Amino acid sequence: MGNRVTDADVQAIKSTSLDTTPFITAANAIVSQVNDKCGTSFDEDALTQIELFLSAHFVCAADPELTSEKFENASKTFQRGTSMSGLLSTNYGQIANSLADGCLVNFDQKAAVVQFA
Repeated sequence: MGNRVTDADVQAIKSTSLDTTPFITAANAIVSQVNDKCGTSFDEDALTQIELFLSAHFVCAADPELTSEKFENASKTFQRGTSMSGLLSTNYGQIANSLADGCLVNFDQKAAVVQFA
């Protein structure tokens, strides 16, 4: 299935100068498996929302948001997804996971399997 969301959709919730297409494509690949792997039957509108927030999570990992800023003794804090924190490291990932009834975090925890011919 093609991507459910567009660059404009993602830009509406997470402003960035990056091309969001690769992040949308990655999110789509995961979200397209949600019904099968989570044992659920989300409708297309729900899958679209999950894909939107998962895309924004991936964008946030590459282009973090400023979450706080101080003036004296200059300090800035960014929201950034990390490999150690996974899906729950950004607000967008938390929302995507909530929309998927907590199932996406299971995708995040599975070890990769590599097979050689």
